[in-house]
Amino acid sequence: MKDLDYTMNLRGQDTSAAAVYDALIQSINKVYDDVINGPGFIDQSTHAEEYHLFNNPFGVIDGPW
Repeated sequence: MKDLDYTMNLRGQDTSAAAVYDALIQSINKVYDDVINGPGFIDQSTHAEEYHLFNNPFGVIDGPW
């Protein structure tokens, strides 16, 4: 369960943990959709922020498989 009252200072602004969690989930969903249902890679023109965060130019799996 999300702690809706917890906040942290990110880039000079108080941000709730719930907002960070929700943004991360949205980003992961965009990447998943691009890789699985889309062109097979993160679409840099459509999802520039996600491309910056998650692009792996070597195509190496990050983590256990």
